[in-house]
Amino acid sequence: MSHYVWLIANSFTRWLWVPLACRLEDITGLRPVILLPSAQDERYYAAQPGANRIIFKVLKDPYEVIAAVPANPLPDTQTAHRLRELEDEFGVSVMREMILPDRHIGRGYMLAGEGHPESHTSRNASFGAAMDACLQQFEYTAALFAELPPAAVLCYYGGGGLRYKPIVAKCRRHN
Repeated sequence: MSHYVWLIANSFTRWLWVPLACRLEDITGLRPVILLPSAQDERYYAAQPGANRIIFKVLKDPYEVIAAVPANPLPDTQTAHRLRELEDEFGVSVMREMILPDRHIGRGYMLAGEGHPESHTSRNASFGAAMDACLQQFEYTAALFAELPPAAVLCYYGGGGLRYKPIVAKCRRHN
């Protein structure tokens, strides 16, 4: 049985997440988990009144995979096969829903993407590294669901792309 409610925080509504998490715990009895993009965010939220009632979890940074993986132009066969299985299992398209919408790794695949401003990540991202990052995000999300199984997940301005699509896919699969 799930005993957690996840809240995916963002910088646009920082003022919202801790009071909302506390209120949800009061109403539902579910332990709140606020998912954060960085350790800096964790320090901010942990200093808010009521923060002692909340579990804070800094999410895995998918771009670390791209930085760490040598520039293999294509994914290895095992990665490609596993991603294909995940696409079938969750009814998603890794390319369309994770790679293309990403402002860093999707840039080279967009129509007229050439000549757009670049980031260090976009310059170093190969197709193989992007696929590795997608697979690792699915694996990380599966471990997170096993560790802190959510009864509900709340998100504002998010829920897709490289970091969040695996969460959405798992939620949809588990109703």
